[in-house]
Amino acid sequence: MKKTISIIIIIGFIISLTFCTNVTKNKPLNEIPSFKISPDSIQRTFNSMISAEHVNICGHEKISVSSKKIVLEIDILNGNNIPSDNNDRKALSKKIASFIKYALQNQNAYDEYLIKYMKKSKGSSISSSEAYEFRNEQL
Repeated sequence: MKKTISIIIIIGFIISLTFCTNVTKNKPLNEIPSFKISPDSIQRTFNSMISAEHVNICGHEKISVSSKKIVLEIDILNGNNIPSDNNDRKALSKKIASFIKYALQNQNAYDEYLIKYMKKSKGSSISSSEAYEFRNEQL
């Protein structure tokens, strides 16, 4: 199940923001993330932090031998203005995760937030990826 909301931005990239459930080898969630603010507001605030070609927001269950966690994954494809310094990138990632958590109807719905920066050239597969993970209580 996937719902897409596309918004055209005059300055910068044309960005589409996708909210979905993610089917993995683990059991998928049954609903898309529920937000208390409008998609337009989410898009404007997100664009004030970073511009990207595409942003995908998916919730899924991550099951290991000892635990089960509900994760909200925020994939940022071909982002601009991403700091080159690791500490600055981590701070930006935490800011993004905190904002998305704030925007959620239920701020305790997810145990972890995963921010992934991915680069892809036209006609090719993902060439690089970097991720930062935050527990709900860290935000």
